[in-house]
Amino acid sequence: MQRSKCLAREARLAAERSSKCWGTASVNISILDFPNEEDEEDVEALTELFRSDFRGLNPRYHIPAKIDGQHLDAALELSGLTADNLKASPHPRHGYPELRFPTGFRLQCCQGLHRAKAATKVLAPGARLWSIDFYDSNIGPDLDIELSEEYSAEKIPDDGVVYCKIRKYQGYRGIADSFLERRWWALIEYYSKRKKDNMKKILDDPDYREAFDIQLEIPALGDGMQLGVIHKLFTMKCHELLLNYLGYIRDVWKVEICQGNEEWMRRIDPGTVRAVQHTAPGACSRDREDLYRKVQSGQIFGAFGEQERQSLWAGLVSASLTRLIPSLFTFFEDVNYLEGPLESLKRLVPPCRKETISSALLRAYKDVNQEPDQCIIQESDTTFAFVPGTEADRVEIGVRQAWICSMRKSTEIPPQPKKKESIRRANPEYKESARAVHELASFLHLIGFESAEILHTIEQSADSVVAHNALLEARPPDRFAYDELALENHKRQMIGFFMTARELPTNEALRLAELDNFVMSPKRYGKPSEAERKQTKPMLFADRLHAQDVLDDVTPFFVRRSVYLAFFGTP
Repeated sequence: MQRSKCLAREARLAAERSSKCWGTASVNISILDFPNEEDEEDVEALTELFRSDFRGLNPRYHIPAKIDGQHLDAALELSGLTADNLKASPHPRHGYPELRFPTGFRLQCCQGLHRAKAATKVLAPGARLWSIDFYDSNIGPDLDIELSEEYSAEKIPDDGVVYCKIRKYQGYRGIADSFLERRWWALIEYYSKRKKDNMKKILDDPDYREAFDIQLEIPALGDGMQLGVIHKLFTMKCHELLLNYLGYIRDVWKVEICQGNEEWMRRIDPGTVRAVQHTAPGACSRDREDLYRKVQSGQIFGAFGEQERQSLWAGLVSASLTRLIPSLFTFFEDVNYLEGPLESLKRLVPPCRKETISSALLRAYKDVNQEPDQCIIQESDTTFAFVPGTEADRVEIGVRQAWICSMRKSTEIPPQPKKKESIRRANPEYKESARAVHELASFLHLIGFESAEILHTIEQSADSVVAHNALLEARPPDRFAYDELALENHKRQMIGFFMTARELPTNEALRLAELDNFVMSPKRYGKPSEAERKQTKPMLFADRLHAQDVLDDVTPFFVRRSVYLAFFGTP
């Protein structure tokens, strides 16, 4: 029954398309109007395509437009053509006949903006004509949608477009259309079954569905959607943090920048999102000067009037006084950074099958060895402070400090291998350190966490583990063997050598890190560089990350604090 309905609808659309199509003609590109906003990346891709292989006569690259019979008759008369000329095949050399329109006339196209923009760059000024398929302006709504959503001549639809179309036809804030919904499901499956499966994962989870629906309110944010990696979000088991970040994107764009104005949300364009994401004009003078020039020239917020742009600019500055402007692009990049600390914590507090890492940490918090009215705050690797607080306070700050400590040490604690394989070969960015694992476990126990993995780790001497591993690495056990008594003597000797090292004062270590590893232009999303990691490591402590200081530039620490607050929120 359902199949017969679909076939009947397709047949009806095909018949209407045939009967309502006036024909094809060449039209000057300058008189064309389009419903969508320009995307520079799409234009550049088509420009390169047209330069290497001009496709103006190819039916797949025609642009559909709607026109009533009266205006079409006037254009035919002005051009010295008849209706039959529009139905004729194109001339092998000259193409379709040129159809001219009265001065001031604008032709409403259903889609094809990027083809027109690309053609303008490729064609000579006096020959900027494009093939237009003319349809009666009185076409039905189904055919109207059909003509507007054809992607045969453009690039594969962005993931954000696919997401919004499926949600729209599911009835988001409107009337559902199961036929068109199925067409979009078929389209996404044709290009990527994984993306289809991941889309279903989102729709089956009400929290993620609500979070990603921000694309329906602000379509330009969909430019950063990545359906191909959604499955990773579900396997990470840190939904609370990911939803915090997605909620922060909503707050910044909907509340602070667009100030709740739904019309403004719809008019934001993808180019504006790309220009302002991971910037901080409220904190960085260079960002402020560069972006404000673009605001004044209309390069960003181009669909708005001068007064509206100033209001949007004020919201943008206010939203970035202490943090970078987020987007779905920065979200997916910063998720890559979160993976390291996450895997470090999982080694010591492994979540059960249906747990997230947050719920596992709450389960592992035993409040052991804690003062009843105080919280321990780590200020450096060797110094601690006590502040007043209840058990609930100790739990909250304890979970945050567990993550912060893991952020400092994550590159030294590789994830546990799923199979018997070389960790070094599988994870070249990691430099495994038994001391880092021991220090993380000891700190977790100090602030009240307890698990079998934590207790097993702290029962071992970190120096002993380091010495033991060094001896085995120097002489691989598959080729050499130590006498058991000699092995223990060697380990004791090495531990004695370790004890002769002098620990640098905290302020000296911090000063050396700042001087030796200063980075002028840090990476603002994703994993930091090794130099940035070394520079920020001595500063990644709760008291610094939670401080209300307003920094006057985007430093590596500014980026780390911004990412931390996006995932964890303000305490």
